[in-house]
Amino acid sequence: MKSFPSLLLCCMLAVSINLPQAAHAAAAGAAAAVRFAGPASPEQLAAASRLLQAMEMPRLIRVSLGRAPKVDQETYEVNQHISQHASDAEICATLAPIYAKYLSADEADRLAIHYRTSVGRRQVTAMLAREGVVNGERNPYFTDSEAREVRAIEALPAYKVFAAAQPQIFEANRAALHAWRGRYYAGYQKQVMANLAEIRTANANYKPGDPGGKFILRRTGLATLDKYAGIIADYNIEAINTSRAMANDLDRYGVDHLLMKERLVTAEGLGRARDILAKCEERMERYLHDRDLQQAAFRERVAASLPDKHAMAAFEPNLVREYDQLVRLGENQRALVDVYKRVLDFASSRLGAIQIQDNRLMFNDEADLQVFNALVAQVTKLGEEESALRGEGGQRKEAEGAGK
Repeated sequence: MKSFPSLLLCCMLAVSINLPQAAHAAAAGAAAAVRFAGPASPEQLAAASRLLQAMEMPRLIRVSLGRAPKVDQETYEVNQHISQHASDAEICATLAPIYAKYLSADEADRLAIHYRTSVGRRQVTAMLAREGVVNGERNPYFTDSEAREVRAIEALPAYKVFAAAQPQIFEANRAALHAWRGRYYAGYQKQVMANLAEIRTANANYKPGDPGGKFILRRTGLATLDKYAGIIADYNIEAINTSRAMANDLDRYGVDHLLMKERLVTAEGLGRARDILAKCEERMERYLHDRDLQQAAFRERVAASLPDKHAMAAFEPNLVREYDQLVRLGENQRALVDVYKRVLDFASSRLGAIQIQDNRLMFNDEADLQVFNALVAQVTKLGEEESALRGEGGQRKEAEGAGK
């Protein structure tokens, strides 16, 4: 006897994502209502997983995903990655809740036991052979006693209900696999962003003389994601190094001592302060120009690495926020330079009317003190705004690193 029970055929079709719905519908009987509404019990899920294992569904899923047509590059890479790396447990956990809606734990185990018998294994192997998963007999011969065993399984009430439910199972499986594929990819995205955060932090904290080997980008095996991660890592390091170089130059110029008291009460000191401020202003403009070029180059690299316009559109808000922060930082720094100039101009206009006593600036006119204090307050406010801007960028990157 050559026979293939409809349940096994339907189950195979229900998880073979390359087959159209019509093929499955033709193989299934009338639709059946859900028997077990609500969340499945742990016992049901475990039994459904054993049934899926007995029917070798994880194997079929992996092969089906490996053969899936290339709709777009990233989806193709995710399908290939799942086909090579996803475990049986992951696949069963995705599909088991669907099967548990139609089978009790005892019923699922009864079917699983059958598909692990000699007859059941030959049925599974034959179905896998028909799907091109394995080499084997596609239409095995069954003796009369073996045929009776097959008919006994087909006569089970649970078998009939389950077979009738295949149209619903088909759609539910497709939706579950699609959602799982998204979660699978999101999990690797989160790993990548966490790794990028590690690299960024290590680079930001790096000091000359520190041992190397800290900036390690861990590959996921998803080519597009890895390429994209490499672009981001390079950009982050480039941005940090550019900021560090400017900070080192400003320290060398003596920006922290720009408004020291001794410089505000003599012509020589004011001249030295103006020279320092001019250097700082030139260096700041060069920094903003370099960062603008880096962001433009980063955008081009990102656009070239993303697979389509939709992906670029999804990433665009990140680029806009990054550019907006740079613009606001530029406005802040130019305003800060302007206030520094006003402080120096004011001190120059009051030369001789401001002295140092007991390590404090003393003003001959109370109105001058108020003007000076107002200018210093503006410097303080702009400095706080600068810190907030830089903190805003850091918090955003930390949120990205956490996969939020």
